Amino acid sequence: MMKIRVSYERPEELEAVRRLLAPMIKSCKVSGNREGRYRKAYIEGRESIRADHTEQRTKPGGAAGNGKEGRDRFGESQKKI
Repeated sequence: MMKIRVSYERPEELEAVRRLLAPMIKSCKVSGNREGRYRKAYIEGRESIRADHTEQRTKPGGAAGNGKEGRDRFGESQKKI
């Protein structure tokens, strides 16, 4: 489960964050506490985020599981044997 706390000064800032994260948001609750400079909102993510938004992860050595040559963290070529 993913939970995000957002601190913002103006409601437009929260709306911008909500628009960006819209496909992943399950719920968004705005804190009732209006004291202080920042307001807070709590965003809870959907359970299916991993299945919908994962990228292909690379294996050590830089190759993405395709059996081809990869690069190490220094940019050196590493050929799979």
